[in-house]
Amino acid sequence: MPKYYVSSGDLNVTCDNDRPEKAAVAAFNQIKRNPIKELGKLTVVSEHGFDSNCEDDRYFITADLLDETNQLDDFKLTEWLD
Repeated sequence: MPKYYVSSGDLNVTCDNDRPEKAAVAAFNQIKRNPIKELGKLTVVSEHGFDSNCEDDRYFITADLLDETNQLDDFKLTEWLD
């Protein structure tokens, strides 16, 4: 199973999962246990490490991930990084 590096603002989580989409959701579920202060507008999922900037990195809209994990109301837009 691939290891994914999920990052957005203060969020930096590694997850073993079979797909990058599932890794992103798993990382956002961890926010419930370990709150963070700031998130970026986009979330990057990579198999190559944090800040890898590889061609095959996947990008997700952070608001969609928060919505999927029922946390959208917990974050204000002002807490998001550009």
